[in-house]
Parts: sequence; structure tokens; C-alpha cells
Amino acid sequence: MSRTWVLVLSAALAMGSLPRQLAAETIPVGGTATQFETDIETRVGGQPVKMVLTGAGLRIRGLPPLVSVKVYALGSYVEAGKGIRTLEDLLSVQAAKQLHLVMERNVEGHEMADSFRNALRVNHPSPRFDRQLDHLCAIMRTLRIQKGDHVMMTHVPGKGLVVDLVGKREFLVEDVQFSRAIWEMFLGRNPLDETLKKNLVARLSL
Repeated sequence: MSRTWVLVLSAALAMGSLPRQLAAETIPVGGTATQFETDIETRVGGQPVKMVLTGAGLRIRGLPPLVSVKVYALGSYVEAGKGIRTLEDLLSVQAAKQLHLVMERNVEGHEMADSFRNALRVNHPSPRFDRQLDHLCAIMRTLRIQKGDHVMMTHVPGKGLVVDLVGKREFLVEDVQFSRAIWEMFLGRNPLDETLKKNLVARLSL
């Protein structure tokens, strides 16, 4: 594990925002200094929850290798012991889930908001989720996300989506179907990135 990543992780853990790592192996994300623990413990809905890594990968924008920009490393977690074996299991299960982004570049809030809106609309055209998406994007536009920042998106069963830009802003979008739509951005029929989609479920068969 790189010294830079250790320092970033230690600082975030000290603030109490990141999940607690258990004794487990780490999975590196190629092309970055980020490594994701295979087993973590975090709090979901105020309760401690153990989670397992389903996979991890790198979001790249552009057409590699000609033109490509690293945007973020992404780890996908699901509550342990739920018997998740397939991608559809992961999408549909009403259990705690988390998408953990580690930024690889600075991103203005309006850029992040537009990216999320466009990606979600591929699978869910307007007016579906208009209200929820407007709420999410309005908050994103007020933020400036920097390289090294951690963004946690957690599915809370029966509640919806908690978005935590660690150390900066945390908020809830109350709609469990909208939360699923966020997962479908990465794992649905029309994902942001097919390679990333495959990487995010690479450990389901292990």
C-alpha cells in the first residue's frame, strides 16, 4: 500500500467518516495508488454493518489509449452474508450497499452533477426521478471535489441513498428506487463503462 494512500486513509478514518477496515486483503486499482479492503465495517442507518468487496475498478473518460482521463477509483461493497452471487442479485437486494469513490482528479461540482444526470438518464428518461435528481444535482453543484477526496454512496434499506463527500457534506435522498438507479448507472444495461461494470462484480464468484 502506498504511503500517500495510507496517509489519506488514516486522516479520513480519524474524522470517523470512512468505514473501519477489518483484517483482510486489499485489492489494488490499476493505474492508481488506491487499494480497497475486501472486508470492512461501516455504519448504515446508525447500525454497524460488515460489508464485502464485490469488485473495484477505474472510471476513465475518453477513448483510451488515444485520449483518456482518470476520473476516480471505485469500490463496490455489499452487506456480508446476503448470498449475493450475480449482478442482478447485487442490483435487486434490499441490503446495505456502498459505492466508494476515490477521486483521481479535481472536478467542479457542476461537472459532477451533469455527469450524474446524463448517466442516470440513459437508463431512466425524464420525468422518472426528476425530483430526486434535481435534489442530488443541486447539492453537487455547490461543491468542489478534489483529487484524493472520498465520496461514499450508501444504499440504506427502506430509506434511500446517503451521499457523503467525506469531511465536506453528507445528505440523504429518500427513495430506494432512486438508490437502485444510481447502482444501475454503473451496473445496469447501459453502464457508464462496460469494463468498469465487469470489474465491479469480478469478486462475486469468489
